[in-house]
Amino acid sequence: INFEDIQGLSLEEGLEKWFLKLNLPRIKSQRVKEEEILIKVMVDLLDKNENVSIQDVGFGISQILPVFIESLRMKQDHTLILEQPEIHLHPNMQSKLADFLLSMAMSKKQFIIETHSEHLINRLCLRIAQDATNKLKDKISIVFVKPP
Repeated sequence: INFEDIQGLSLEEGLEKWFLKLNLPRIKSQRVKEEEILIKVMVDLLDKNENVSIQDVGFGISQILPVFIESLRMKQDHTLILEQPEIHLHPNMQSKLADFLLSMAMSKKQFIIETHSEHLINRLCLRIAQDATNKLKDKISIVFVKPP
């Protein structure tokens, strides 16, 4: 997999790129009122040619959107702590989330992730094994914890 550098892209461009890459619906946003910070987020259902509120699509999209937004907008060498970001996601999407997080890590962003997802862990391990450059193994540490 090609872990492209996303530096220089706007937040909207980064979201568009990754949602397209992961076969997720397009996200559109607009200010509710010009003077307010509040932003309305809509999902573009391409097959139906209509926009719907994010609350009217699968719960996984609304759960993963804040992870994508914060990951894309955070600065290099900053750390984001995530608790079970895979919750409510299909196993295939959990694996794709791992690729997204790896791409962010290759862009010099750091993550501490607490997960119960074997799909996320297995994808990380697979990508390390596939990495001919050996750069990924220095970016990832997996710690398994079991009760005493």
